Amino acid sequence: MMMDFQSSLKPYLNNFYNYKKEQGYKFENGYLLLKKIDAFALKHKLTSNCTSATFIEDWCKKNPNESISTWQHRFGALKSFLEYSSTFGLKTTIPVTPVFGKFRYEPFIFTIEQVSNLFSEIDKLRLKRNETATTLFAMPAMIRFLYATGCRRGEAVNLKLNDINFSDKSIKIADIKSHRERLIPIDSKLSTVLETYHRFMIRYKKAEQDDYFFRKPDGSPIGSSVSHWYRRCLVKLSIYNQNGYPRIHDLRHTFAVHSLKNILQSTKHDFRSAIMVLSNYLGHSTIESTEYYLRLTKAKFPEIVQQVDDYLNTYHD
Repeated sequence: MMMDFQSSLKPYLNNFYNYKKEQGYKFENGYLLLKKIDAFALKHKLTSNCTSATFIEDWCKKNPNESISTWQHRFGALKSFLEYSSTFGLKTTIPVTPVFGKFRYEPFIFTIEQVSNLFSEIDKLRLKRNETATTLFAMPAMIRFLYATGCRRGEAVNLKLNDINFSDKSIKIADIKSHRERLIPIDSKLSTVLETYHRFMIRYKKAEQDDYFFRKPDGSPIGSSVSHWYRRCLVKLSIYNQNGYPRIHDLRHTFAVHSLKNILQSTKHDFRSAIMVLSNYLGHSTIESTEYYLRLTKAKFPEIVQQVDDYLNTYHD
């Protein structure tokens, strides 16, 4: 269905609107927000298949007399639209979620048991009918990839087949926040998971080197339906806390915290150097961003409180 959008974002807005309707959403309020995004794009005179930094920054600012909840919904509408549309050729950056008011989201850190149960539940997912335009087949490999590497969902979605070197077990990641590339090593276990998934997918359609690695059987890129399957598993497993169900991004937090716990409990590494390596692996621009996870680790694992305190006191007196 073609809606009455007017800006250069028109094809992407129509695509996103139809996707939401196909998912069963009434999307009446969502449509109104898309109309506002369309008008905002006209105001900023966007052209071709890209956004501008000014367009995103101005939209994401809190308006005078705007409530926190309205700001959250307006911001979320743009971010969801950009995340989805970036998989269909829109050149854009994905805005970082601001701290709304005094509230700061408390990351959900999975236990090892919960991660294992999540993997098992995802492996049990089945389609009710045969179809090739589904994200389901990518889910087991993708969720394992996100947990094992700490990559952001957008980085996983944008991963191309030629970004993965199975011979030396390394992956080239295009950082969606800093727009820099980083090369990360992967272990044999994850390499086997990814190779098995790749061999399975080429049974449906032969892949070119510049095709998306995580894709639907018909070759099209996967979208936000990843969240649908992920949430279904969390509901089935009753994994939630006072903030609700964990976000997919919490797998990144979990990877960082579990990695730091292993580093802290190991006597083989210089702790400061290990933190710097992890910081580069995660794509952080500063080591301070990685040290944020130290405080999460300290809260989650009381047995290593003294080690964390010793480190923070040494480098942050």
